[in-house]
Amino acid sequence: MLRLPLLALAALATSSVAADPRPYMKRANPNELPLLVEAAGCPVDAAAVRAMAEGVVTRSRIKPLDPTTVEVPLAFPWLYVNVNCLEGGVVFRTDVDFLTVQGGDLVRFALNGYGGLGMAAKDGAYILDEIKARVEAAVTDYVKANLEPTVTPETSRRSNRAR
Repeated sequence: MLRLPLLALAALATSSVAADPRPYMKRANPNELPLLVEAAGCPVDAAAVRAMAEGVVTRSRIKPLDPTTVEVPLAFPWLYVNVNCLEGGVVFRTDVDFLTVQGGDLVRFALNGYGGLGMAAKDGAYILDEIKARVEAAVTDYVKANLEPTVTPETSRRSNRAR
């Protein structure tokens, strides 16, 4: 008897995920993306991390915006890039995620988990490469969520009949 409710729950979970896996990444203007960058205790500073992340975003033909330099709050979601190092960069943690605001506080969407841990022996270039790989993965998902038209099998069948 327990199998039927579990089967129904599994079917519901897969259908909701298949519908749109990244709805929180959608923006009214997908050609712009606010980029919030923080770095602490690392051999690379926030300016170097920001320059690298802006390069990734720009190569995807998206204009990176700095939410810390405007008086009017920018629309969400924002791309958040954070790196924290221990012992000057021997061990580092990166967080790359999308942010929104909830009740006046910034909240991270941790559905994809673009962050990670690493050891770098105080090598700033290695740390930047690790962050870059994570930013590229996040931006790729952002582009897919915003620039791919949502086509359902039913829409596809209707367009084939019209031909």
